[in-house]
Amino acid sequence: MTHHLQKLLLFVFIFVSLQSYSQSSIKGMLSDTTNFKPLAYSSVSLVRLKDSILIQHKWADQQNKFSFLEVKADTYFIRITRPGFADYEDKILFKENESRDLGNIPMIAKANLLREVIIREKLDAIRIKGDTTEFLADSFAVKKDASVEDLLKKLPGIQVDKNGKITAQGETVNKVLVDGEEFFGDDPTVATRNIKAESVESVQVFDKKSETAIQTGVDDGEKNKTINLKLKDDAKKGYFGKVNAGVGTKVENKNRYEGEAMFNSFKNKRKLAVFGAASNTNKTNMNWQDQNSYSGGDDNVTYDEESGNMYSYYYSDDGDVDFDGRGIPRTWYVGGHYSDKYKENKNSLNINITHREMNVDGNNNTYTQYILPDTTYFDNQKDYFRNFRNATKGSATFEARPDSLTTIKAKFNVRQGKSTGFSDYISENLNENEQRVNSNIRTQTSETNNTKLESNISFNRKFKTLGRSLNVALNQTYNANDGDGFLRSVSNFYQANNTLLSTDTIDQQKINNSSSATWGGKIAYTEPLSKIWFLVTDYNLNNTNSMAKRSTFGKSAETYTSFVDSLSSDFKYDIWAHAGGLTLRRVTKKINFSFGARTAHTILKQSDLLLDSSFNRTFTNFFPSVSFNYKLNTTTSFGFNYNGRTEQPSIQQLQPLRDNSNPLNISIGNAALKQSFEHQIGFRYNAYKPITGRGVFANLGFNYTDNDFASNNFVDEKGRRVYQTINVDGNKSLYSYIYYYFSIKKLNLNMNANLNANISQNKNRVNYQDNINNNNRTGFGFSPNYSLDEWLELGLNCNWSYNRSKSSLRPDIITTFWIQTYSPYLNLDFPFGLSFNTDVEFNKRQQAYESETNLNTVIWNASIGYKMLKSKRLKASVGAYDILNQNLGFNRTANSNFVTQNVYSTLQRFLMFSLTYNINQAPGSDNY
Repeated sequence: MTHHLQKLLLFVFIFVSLQSYSQSSIKGMLSDTTNFKPLAYSSVSLVRLKDSILIQHKWADQQNKFSFLEVKADTYFIRITRPGFADYEDKILFKENESRDLGNIPMIAKANLLREVIIREKLDAIRIKGDTTEFLADSFAVKKDASVEDLLKKLPGIQVDKNGKITAQGETVNKVLVDGEEFFGDDPTVATRNIKAESVESVQVFDKKSETAIQTGVDDGEKNKTINLKLKDDAKKGYFGKVNAGVGTKVENKNRYEGEAMFNSFKNKRKLAVFGAASNTNKTNMNWQDQNSYSGGDDNVTYDEESGNMYSYYYSDDGDVDFDGRGIPRTWYVGGHYSDKYKENKNSLNINITHREMNVDGNNNTYTQYILPDTTYFDNQKDYFRNFRNATKGSATFEARPDSLTTIKAKFNVRQGKSTGFSDYISENLNENEQRVNSNIRTQTSETNNTKLESNISFNRKFKTLGRSLNVALNQTYNANDGDGFLRSVSNFYQANNTLLSTDTIDQQKINNSSSATWGGKIAYTEPLSKIWFLVTDYNLNNTNSMAKRSTFGKSAETYTSFVDSLSSDFKYDIWAHAGGLTLRRVTKKINFSFGARTAHTILKQSDLLLDSSFNRTFTNFFPSVSFNYKLNTTTSFGFNYNGRTEQPSIQQLQPLRDNSNPLNISIGNAALKQSFEHQIGFRYNAYKPITGRGVFANLGFNYTDNDFASNNFVDEKGRRVYQTINVDGNKSLYSYIYYYFSIKKLNLNMNANLNANISQNKNRVNYQDNINNNNRTGFGFSPNYSLDEWLELGLNCNWSYNRSKSSLRPDIITTFWIQTYSPYLNLDFPFGLSFNTDVEFNKRQQAYESETNLNTVIWNASIGYKMLKSKRLKASVGAYDILNQNLGFNRTANSNFVTQNVYSTLQRFLMFSLTYNINQAPGSDNY
């Protein structure tokens, strides 16, 4: 080697060494200062602060050292985790070309945590583990007696409205779990409003995979936003709960009252809870809506071709009621929950039992403007209603894992319900000159009993080859409804000079009986073609036997014995449905793509026992689908999907049965109806940064329907409306939703904003003329919130909505209106146990027509509370609701060729005194 070559190599070596030495880096050494144990292979993560993205990950070496090279200038936080030790986190502001030596980093064993005082920044409160964002509950300041719902309101990216509805990272949360298990079935508010925040160790927010994905082990891209409340170990070894009782002033000669109690007992994996509530205020504290496993309308028969299910429209309501604020409710509810895991957690059992009763009475004023080709007319209707419903429900889920690859699951649901209804109606129709065309007075009563039984048994087997699985499921459903009711009506029809022309009287009894029994099975197999490509195939077989009988009797002498065949029906259905599908799926850490299709062949036999006739119908349909989801990083993703689906006309829509429940609005069937086909296209984008408290969620969708179902309306010279369902082409809608939230931590300020829009075009027919309706709805919401530790919270909720509706029949009539709501609130908690809460809701409603009265309202509520006893577990409070006595129920819709407005009664001004006592008996807690 020449002398010059040696010099050259030496120069290169020194240059490379200097470059390596000057490289931007972060290094450090771990140390156990108490027990002096080695800390090799501890996990060390470097996360960028502004977007929570993991930049580098290292394992500590044998000398307990770690280093990150080629680090760019930015703000980071470093996280160090090791089993048996408390997590270590620190914030680092890193400059360009800097080399940072963190020196010795002490790691503290969890056993010593009780003897150490650790002061940390709020960054420690949030952890990101894969697709799960975890919030450490004790790191967020809430008042001592706060519930989980109060805690959720403090977490970045989570919002809870006044009804308990939870939104996380821009998406609605449909399920709240407690330690991974369902708690009181389908009512998340029981957990969020009755479990205390102090019993919760962490709140986990994640996208729960579908049952299919869990069974097959292959992600199908379908997710549901879910919250899991992970309880503290101490809470699992004792019991806790609360008792609340309140009495108020009179409203409509009845004193207001509220009461609720919950008791929870936990021991390791066993959970036992009981809950009861009663009130005659709007505080129902429960979700009364039963999510039916079938698709269908409120009062028709719907057949789901893919599943092969059908149920009758005759009193098809299963007895549950969703209180929407109309009228004044009287509610009571009791329930029990039990769950346990045993045999080394291989087997699990979950049982829920509930009984609910609700009485609602009130009045409702409905104003409707009908737009006709040559005129307009107006319908004014007042009704008083009194409804009662009860429901007893039980559910049980058993899951067994004989080995690590096999899962057997059995689910059972049973419910028994009863409902009664009474309504008095007074209505009149006016022409555009405000001259009376007709009037009606009628009374309707009903009493219905219903029973529902469901069972599902599934067997899932995974194989040693990753992604290969077999799933077999059997299901059964039985639903029966028996109802009896009466219709009494007097209709008067007038001439142009307001003189009586004729009168029509109805006095009828209506008996309704229906039942549906379905059984079926499914087999699905997933085969991995490679590490990322999978083929999924399945076959379904379902059989449904249904009967629906409606008998109408006119009054003869003093009894209802005159059978009215034109208003009666007696049908039986027998349906066999075969469906198969094939889907090709590509699954990686970043990309989830699928393309496939399903084919369904259905044989339907329908018998009309009144006419002694029957006919068979067969359908063969094709359902294409494509889905694409791309995950840019742990907290950012976007996706696209397309689905095609058919919808069969309901039996009520097909059969020429006249429904005269409202003699001035009569529906008839249309035997010539065809099935519809809907194209659904959707885009979505989701990005959230939990560390900095920022996030955005957006979606955009388009629907186009061939042979869609629309209304054919005819209004005669007497003002009676007769309508039936017809097929139309070209119905379409475009919708979008954008939600954005961010936090300014230095100011303790949180901001939430959303923008939504819906542009739709739908067709119908009015008095033999085709009509095109263009409807535009736009909404905007903005909610700033300021908090100072746990003693001050100040916020404002603002919502604006704009509606515009135009009909091609009368382009000169354009309906537009604004609705605005402003809701400031203030919550104060003083150190000596005194608290003050107040909120005001300003409703500004633009008039939709000239004669409309002022519907603007100001709803002001305020309460004062005081915590007593040494533990502060007893709280006395006095609350005043609707102080200005302006509460008014309101709803307005502009659709098709009519505008409808409802003004209804709701609970008004009252004063409530209440006592609340919190129970906590657990190791390490105060015992009372």
